[in-house]
Amino acid sequence: DYKKELLFEVNQGLSVLESISETLKLGLNTSVAMENMERNKTPKVFISHKSEDKAYAEALVDLINFIIGSEGDKIFCSSVPGYGVKQAHTIIDDLKAQFDNHNIYMIIIHSPRYYESAICLNEMGAAWVLGTEFSSFMTTDCDYDQMCGVINQKSKCINFKDDTKTLNAHLNDFKNDLISFFSTSSINENKWENARDKFVKAVTAIINVPKCENNTNLFESLYIPAFDHIFQLLELEHFPKWAYKC
Repeated sequence: DYKKELLFEVNQGLSVLESISETLKLGLNTSVAMENMERNKTPKVFISHKSEDKAYAEALVDLINFIIGSEGDKIFCSSVPGYGVKQAHTIIDDLKAQFDNHNIYMIIIHSPRYYESAICLNEMGAAWVLGTEFSSFMTTDCDYDQMCGVINQKSKCINFKDDTKTLNAHLNDFKNDLISFFSTSSINENKWENARDKFVKAVTAIINVPKCENNTNLFESLYIPAFDHIFQLLELEHFPKWAYKC
């Protein structure tokens, strides 16, 4: 089952890259065509993450909305209601549409779970191929030596294991990058510090989902304890006495 799921994710990820490749080929016909295409794209944040890290993504959506405003279609985040795949759309169609129609600012939430997903790694690859601007965030259970792929441990990350001064400086840089990318007006520093501190508190309170172990023996870990509990409830030693009337 795990191999089938992995193969399915790989095929979906390859479909995304193939769609992006076709878009690039079409856009490379002339430099004028490419310039016109880019000029018509609207800026948008794409949060690449594993669904198990939904709580982190929700905190990021709140922070981004504070920085650039919540009006309009500015964020794509597949696990947060209202920001992901629209009804009657497929995930592949929606992912392709983001790169076709928007100037993407990619945010990657690096976690042990992220590197288990072929789709997540292909999203990272797409951002690298297209040369999009990006920021990297790390979950509290992720370390630099776990980062791999085209965006790896050599990249600067917003890491909650850093000291407060360093973490705040990196978040301030992130805020300024978004303001510049969306060409929005600056925000009140006191309000920003409150929003930033709220975000830090929300992320540090997250209890991360353990990394899935592929060799888990479900019979020993799940079924046998369940049967043991059932046998206790049945009181097998006295079964004939209490079951006689039944």
